[in-house]
Amino acid sequence: MGHAQRDKNRDKMNPAPIPTSFGAWVRARRRQLDLTQAELGQRAGCSEAAIRKIEAEERKPSRQLAELLAAALQIPAEQRETFLQAARGVLVEDLLSETDAPPHRLPVLLTSTVNRTRDLARVMTLLKDPTVRLVTLVGPPGIGKTRLSVECGYALLGDFPDGIWFVDLVEVFNPDFFIPTLAREIPDLSLPPSPEPKQLYSALRPRQALLILDNFEQIVEGAALDVAGLLQACPRLKLLVTSRVPLNLHSEHEYPLPPLSLPPPQTAPQVLMEFEAVQLFTRRIHQHQPAFEITAENAGAVITICTLLDGIPLALELAAASLRQMTLDEMLQLLRSQDWVGQISTPARDLPTRQRTLENVIAWSYSLLDDHQKQGFSRLGVFSNWFDLEAAADICELDTIATSHLLNALSNHSLLVRGVFAGKNHWRMLELIHAYARTRLTPQQRIHVEQRKAQHFLQRLETLPQSPAEREAFFRVNYSNLGSSLIWAIEAQQTGLAYQLSRFLNEDYWSVHGYFREGLEMLRKLLELPGDIPPALRAQRLQLASDFAWQQHDFETAILYCREAAELGRTHALRQQYPLYLNRLGRIYIEQERYAEAKQAL
Repeated sequence: MGHAQRDKNRDKMNPAPIPTSFGAWVRARRRQLDLTQAELGQRAGCSEAAIRKIEAEERKPSRQLAELLAAALQIPAEQRETFLQAARGVLVEDLLSETDAPPHRLPVLLTSTVNRTRDLARVMTLLKDPTVRLVTLVGPPGIGKTRLSVECGYALLGDFPDGIWFVDLVEVFNPDFFIPTLAREIPDLSLPPSPEPKQLYSALRPRQALLILDNFEQIVEGAALDVAGLLQACPRLKLLVTSRVPLNLHSEHEYPLPPLSLPPPQTAPQVLMEFEAVQLFTRRIHQHQPAFEITAENAGAVITICTLLDGIPLALELAAASLRQMTLDEMLQLLRSQDWVGQISTPARDLPTRQRTLENVIAWSYSLLDDHQKQGFSRLGVFSNWFDLEAAADICELDTIATSHLLNALSNHSLLVRGVFAGKNHWRMLELIHAYARTRLTPQQRIHVEQRKAQHFLQRLETLPQSPAEREAFFRVNYSNLGSSLIWAIEAQQTGLAYQLSRFLNEDYWSVHGYFREGLEMLRKLLELPGDIPPALRAQRLQLASDFAWQQHDFETAILYCREAAELGRTHALRQQYPLYLNRLGRIYIEQERYAEAKQAL
């Protein structure tokens, strides 16, 4: 026997220590056995490309493929379970240790955790309640449902003597595979590979255990009743489910997981770390920039980035990873651009592909919608901030009943947030979901939907209620949509529509709440548009621009616009408006102590 063969046999008998990652483990063991990637793929029944991606940490294998790889790589029996768990990004505690800790199969959290004290306490209280059997953590993509469920599992180990078992359902797309997956992932059940539900129920009936079912959303339609059957048959069992969609079971207790807490604008740098979003953002930056600190100079950028990302944990983590290639100011500029959602990413190889970019994360939820819901979701992405049922129906070109069903469905998928203003339901998308929705429209569709939105809000302007309180409430909720429609009309050079929409800038709401800078910028662009505008209308907008500039002490701009308005009043005999424009011009001169010019104007 040659030296090479003896070395190979020795390696088989004495395998090397377990590497730190699953991909490295597969690569090291394959090389021990002197196999190429193609040869290993042939033995395991998969392609060479699949092996290459697994070794590069670009893909996590299914449980079935991991078992085939374990056999092909001749993983020793005592390491087999650890190998299978490492394949899923999970490490198993040594169940044969001398400690008295209850058995469990919970993922190891490899990064620092932001302290969601309130949410953790509330979910634990629910699970400790004898009358509560099923808790569902519901929320939008990237909100942190999986991490909170794992934290609950570790915190509750002493409450479930028969164990806490984490079951990842991310690759289970067929509800028929739900029961077999549970049977395979929960140890010591002694069940066949594809058991009947009654066999699983019988095996679990005596156990006082907690099952954590992660990523349930893609099988909720077909497998929710299996969950109900499990609870009915196993009275000592409790379930903690993470899903973007509620299960809608009678025994279900939903816990909508909120975003991380956000600092208000102008928060002092020294107290920013009291807010969860800032904690997470800075901790992830420290993973590649250990010297990073929040200072008076960068505090504003940190607050704005956390706010623009709505305190969504995964968005903050990916943004922090993206800071390897850009500065905070460049990140801010990116987040204020169109279609930024596909550009926020991480190079981390040990994350599944669907979690490496924000676009992939949201696409997962989008893929669960039917065609009708996808179309409505894309159209609703045209709104800025809150919108009501009336606006949604107009944009989606549906009646109110069909629109109501659509809004409820998208809310159930955690793609819309609901709020109540002045006793009326409103909805909005979180910013990262909003950015994704906008990418789902073709340029032609975008023009059509933007046109409908602009016309809708123009009609609302023309039928404003007379009550000051009602008018105030309307502008408070809709100013973002009014502003974005005006900007779109200006950019599309729809001069007539833009001038009509700009009337909302003249309402008391804008003056009372101090939107002078934003209003002046919109009016500046409006007044540069080509086209024939009635002199009286143009003069009114010139005077409004002058007022906004005056309020900001930009006297030169205020005088420039006011003079043009007065000239239009003189040349076109605007008998009512002309004296008002001269009076305003004189007052501006007085404030500048230019009394001779003020006297002439007045």
